[in-house]
Amino acid sequence: MKRKNAIRLILGSILLPLLIILPFGIMYSQKPDDGKKSQVLLMNKSSYIKMVYDYEKNPNTFIYKGNKPSVIDFYADWCAPCRKIAPIMDELSILYKDRVNFYKVNVDFEKELASVHGVRNIPVVMLFPVGGEPQMAMGALQKEQYIQFIENILTVKK
Repeated sequence: MKRKNAIRLILGSILLPLLIILPFGIMYSQKPDDGKKSQVLLMNKSSYIKMVYDYEKNPNTFIYKGNKPSVIDFYADWCAPCRKIAPIMDELSILYKDRVNFYKVNVDFEKELASVHGVRNIPVVMLFPVGGEPQMAMGALQKEQYIQFIENILTVKK
């Protein structure tokens, strides 16, 4: 009987404060929803062929399938520079919402897609203008540099 009371006392002294404090901690730790959500979509081989370039049907001629320019971030979860530019891509996807498509391709799972464009090191960001050839930006760059690439290569202004 004493043991049961001791267990109840211990559990009560630990669980009760947690049940009271935890909801308040969750409320204050969450970021406010400002309506700005990342527009970067994860892409696999199937979606790439459908929305960007069907390299199986046209292996020697690049034919862009999108109706607006695209930015594709080739990355891996373990890559520190890739993690550094991920929030930049999120910000840019919001900034250029409805004018530029933003995608990301995990090279660990989509080795064939990386190979199609000769991606050997990451991060690599590829820019796909409508009616033009894709351009590659290698390494973790600053946000302003990506903005310059988008404005100059994709001819889309902020």
